Amino acid sequence: MAENKEKKDINKISINDLFVKYRYIVPIFQRNYAWSKREIEQLLNDILSSEDKYFLGSLIVHKNEDDLYEVIDGQQRLTTLYILLICLGQVIGNHLKFEARKNYEKALSKLNNETQNDIEVEELAKGFKIIDEYLKSKKADVQEKLNNVYLVQIQVPEDIDLNQYFETMNTRGEQLEQHQIVKAKMLSCLDNNERNAASMIWDACANMGHYIQMNFKPEVREELFGEKWTIFDKNLTWEGICRILNSNKQNNISQEYIIEENALNKNENPDEYTLVKMLDERRDINVNDLKKNDNNDNNDDNEYFESILSFPDLLLHIYSVCYSEGKNSTLDDKKLIDTFKSIVNDKEKVTKFIVKLLELRTLFDTYILKRDNGEKWVIKKLERYDNKNRFVQVFSKEENNRLLYLQASLRITYTSPNSMRWVTVLLNALQDNTDYTYIIKILENYCRQEVKDSDYETKSGFDIQRIVFTYLDYLLFCNWKKASEISCKFSGLGQIEPMQRWDLKFRNSIEHLYPRHSLSDNSSVTEKEIENFGNLAYITLYDNMKISNHSPKEKCDYMRDNGSIMQSPKLYIMSKLVEKNNGKWDDEIIKQHKDAMFQILSEDIQKLETGVKHG
Repeated sequence: MAENKEKKDINKISINDLFVKYRYIVPIFQRNYAWSKREIEQLLNDILSSEDKYFLGSLIVHKNEDDLYEVIDGQQRLTTLYILLICLGQVIGNHLKFEARKNYEKALSKLNNETQNDIEVEELAKGFKIIDEYLKSKKADVQEKLNNVYLVQIQVPEDIDLNQYFETMNTRGEQLEQHQIVKAKMLSCLDNNERNAASMIWDACANMGHYIQMNFKPEVREELFGEKWTIFDKNLTWEGICRILNSNKQNNISQEYIIEENALNKNENPDEYTLVKMLDERRDINVNDLKKNDNNDNNDDNEYFESILSFPDLLLHIYSVCYSEGKNSTLDDKKLIDTFKSIVNDKEKVTKFIVKLLELRTLFDTYILKRDNGEKWVIKKLERYDNKNRFVQVFSKEENNRLLYLQASLRITYTSPNSMRWVTVLLNALQDNTDYTYIIKILENYCRQEVKDSDYETKSGFDIQRIVFTYLDYLLFCNWKKASEISCKFSGLGQIEPMQRWDLKFRNSIEHLYPRHSLSDNSSVTEKEIENFGNLAYITLYDNMKISNHSPKEKCDYMRDNGSIMQSPKLYIMSKLVEKNNGKWDDEIIKQHKDAMFQILSEDIQKLETGVKHG
């Protein structure tokens, strides 16, 4: 009987049925909806990358007298799924309610009634916009995947003291993420002083929105990163790092951490300090509090940036550098605990990893692109100047731009964190050499290998891998004179006016310049050549949808007028061909353009070096 009741209280629920079979209410003691773009897109990526049956996690509920299920844990995920299903066209009605929050009730009603432009709850409006944008190119794929995605709903006993239950959960903090569990397991094999230093490094590195140096106090920055706060001192041993961090402990950790450390020291026998105790007692250092309490730091320019990686993703890249040199190591953050299980109980491996984490996070911040406050791609480093910090380009302007274009091409191509192997390769290389020419060689070689392995010359249409388009755009822009000469050789185009700029946008759509379904009955292109590489460019889905069935001349005129022609150097050259031929675009022109582009790729691939680091 008890077993049957237990099964009844634990249910596997399809996401598609979530708000069909159940009505939920978020109690007043729960916090407001607070998920950001990072959490929302992570959930969507998890759905999109799922295989067979996939479980998103658990939902803990309590059934009340009105047959409403009060959400005890999991409301952020539940609310996000509610918005997702609305975006996918599912009619949900009032199956999600928020106790004593009329503004939320009104906002949810507007979401259901397709009046999303007037949502007063900013958090819900942002969530809707993020999901709606994400689905523009992936709606059908997400819808299909949802058929096999589930939540596990756990119903607590009806006679439980719900207030006490929630208070206990809240005291223990939010549900632990995998990287927090990995951290706790690592710390469990260290002594107190080592544990303190490792925890400080871990939590400083976990704050991905600021340069790593700024997550330490000024007096520690100089000892770890030198007089100019720029480069991690590779001569520092683990013992030396522990000495630096522990000697400045009172100045470099928050009051919350000091209280936890005192609780930690109450353990009479360090060997009895178990993982359970660690999860109960320790909390991540609040790096924001650490900076707020920094009264001696006069810096008002602690530049915020948007990293291309989350902290769990960075951990996987660094693990790959440490233990596999980028080969045969997963970058799937859902397997983080499994990945680290081989080292978490080995003190020597743990301390090696913590030191490498600090070193590579510094290199990551300095040499890998990020988005600045103006949402532009940049490669900058932090540097101390007149006892303050400033953010400057790493190399000369020309060198910096070329490196930025190259990394942006890779970033635009490999959008999923578990496909960004180039980051592992670059971090691995940066340990030995940070010269501009070496970095360019490493990344160009990576691209050449990827393009070569794609077998692009035998492919057509959507079978051509995105790296072929993005790397070709990089070659065209950075070697414009040569690109112009080769284009002239095949098409007689003559000197092409250089592009004034290149908009490094995220692109996600293959554009057929001559459309697959033309509005005109006068076809000048055969069906076979429509899928020819010479007829294709890589652009944003928005532009593709706007002009999808128009003539090549109409498309080029539209994109030239609104500036979107600058999102692809290849597309720019195609528009010049259309212009030179008075709007004409036929099989011969397409083939000539393809031959010119393939020659540029072929000549560059011949520079591929064997033995250069590649993932």
